Amino acid sequence: MPPASTAFLKLFRDLPVFSGLDDGEIDALLQISTQNLYPAGKVVFSEGDSGIDACIIVRGSVDILLRGQSKPVSRLPSGNIFGEMAFLDGQPRAATAVAAEPTILLSLPRDGFKAICATRPHLGMVVMNNIALDLSAKLRRVNVKLQSFF
Repeated sequence: MPPASTAFLKLFRDLPVFSGLDDGEIDALLQISTQNLYPAGKVVFSEGDSGIDACIIVRGSVDILLRGQSKPVSRLPSGNIFGEMAFLDGQPRAATAVAAEPTILLSLPRDGFKAICATRPHLGMVVMNNIALDLSAKLRRVNVKLQSFF
């Protein structure tokens, strides 16, 4: 794949998971990633599926549903990452993800990411830190919701 254009890089530079990376590092991640368009209502993955890619919402939004629930526990807008738990630990998907509207996703494969990290440790450290901060924020939001039940 040829290097990404300046306009394309700007689009991805603004995504929180890429915060702190230079254009060369972002381009390296884009080279191993794939983009997919999901129409509204299309399942990205289902709870229990195997899968080790993390998904980044470039445009659109994704609903996250838990087994047996018809109402989403969360709607993630552009810029968010999801599927990061399976990306990190290789375990089955913990929830179902469904495109809430026409959505463009960037799929970041774990194996490709690990290979890049072997030669570009700064890139790996920054992305993993950004994922950790995102997971921490999500956990804090859940903790606030749970407090209202008790």
